[in-house]
Amino acid sequence: MSNHKTVKLNIGGTFFEISRKTLRDSGYFCGLLDENWAERNADNNTIFVDRDGFLFRFILLYLRTDALDVEYKYLSSLKNEADFYLLHRLSQLIERVMRQKQTKTEYELLDHEEFTRMSAIDVREAMASVNTWGMESKKKNP
Repeated sequence: MSNHKTVKLNIGGTFFEISRKTLRDSGYFCGLLDENWAERNADNNTIFVDRDGFLFRFILLYLRTDALDVEYKYLSSLKNEADFYLLHRLSQLIERVMRQKQTKTEYELLDHEEFTRMSAIDVREAMASVNTWGMESKKKNP
C-alpha cells in the first residue's frame, strides 16, 4: 500500500473515505492498493467497487472494531461480501453465527412426561371457586 493516508471509495454508489490502515486486513484492498496505485490514480483517487454499499458499512465496522453487529437477516449476504473482500476471519465468524442460529431452537417440544404433568391440572377443582361470570362463588352451607 502506498503512503496516502486515506482512500476514497464508491461502493455501489455509496461514498466512503477510509484510512488505508483500516483496509489493511482486506486481501482485496491490499491487492488493489499496491505501491503503484497512487501513481495510476493521481487525477481521480476514488475507487469504484460494484458491490453493495449498505452491506459495506458492516464490513467497515468490522474492519474498524473487529466486531460483528448486524441483524441475522443480512448474514448470508454479508458473508458473500466478506468472501469478495477476502476477509476470511469475518467469513468464518459469520458461518459460526449462522450455524449456531440454525442449531438453536426457538422453542422446545415437551416430552410425554412433561406434557402429562402439565395437563394433569384438575379443571373442575380450579373452576369450583369461580362462577361463569368470573366472580368467586359463594358456597352454601347445607
